[in-house]
Amino acid sequence: MIVLLCVFADINEWHKMELFAKTNESTFKKLLYLPNGIPSHDTLQRVFALLNPNELTNLLVPLFIDIVNNGLNKLNIEDNHIYKDEDLEIKDIYNFDGKEIRKNGDKYKSGEDSKNFNTLNVYSTEYQLVLRAERINSKTNEISTMAKALKYLDLKGVIATFDTLNTQKQVIEAIVKVRGDYVGVLKKNHETFYGELELYFNDKEFLSKIKTKGN
Repeated sequence: MIVLLCVFADINEWHKMELFAKTNESTFKKLLYLPNGIPSHDTLQRVFALLNPNELTNLLVPLFIDIVNNGLNKLNIEDNHIYKDEDLEIKDIYNFDGKEIRKNGDKYKSGEDSKNFNTLNVYSTEYQLVLRAERINSKTNEISTMAKALKYLDLKGVIATFDTLNTQKQVIEAIVKVRGDYVGVLKKNHETFYGELELYFNDKEFLSKIKTKGN
């Protein structure tokens, strides 16, 4: 609870969390059972190192979204849609992007050429929050990890965005399966698909219809 309250206060470093908690110790003792006082920053870090990050994310993300939405309702702020018409409603955009934490491989300890820690993050632009972070196993790749992450997400009313690496048939199929829309980056190495899109978007009749509808 100390860590969660610190995160809401935009405090993201362990030693600063300890300092914040000690500064507000009297308030924390009213909220929590702390017979031994405020734990050290090392203790806070060790506790979180024991937790399953996905389980923690599954618990906290819905809680955070509920808190934000309840706050918006109390302030009478309407839930603005990114896009809405008679047939389509877009509430959020999820950015899928692989990230690498550099210089954390243990090849100097083990003598083996171990890879750095890699994760695939799913970031909500509406809530400015990472909804899910899947570790990219050294024996797999980002493509299969993205397909795995999609199984846990409801993409109805959401646009998924991703880079060229994830513009793959299995990724597109997984997004469509969970009722999502998508925007991906396409390179010419997908020769057939790229050629079909060029023909489609260079069709004069199609372009005329778009201009007529004002889209």
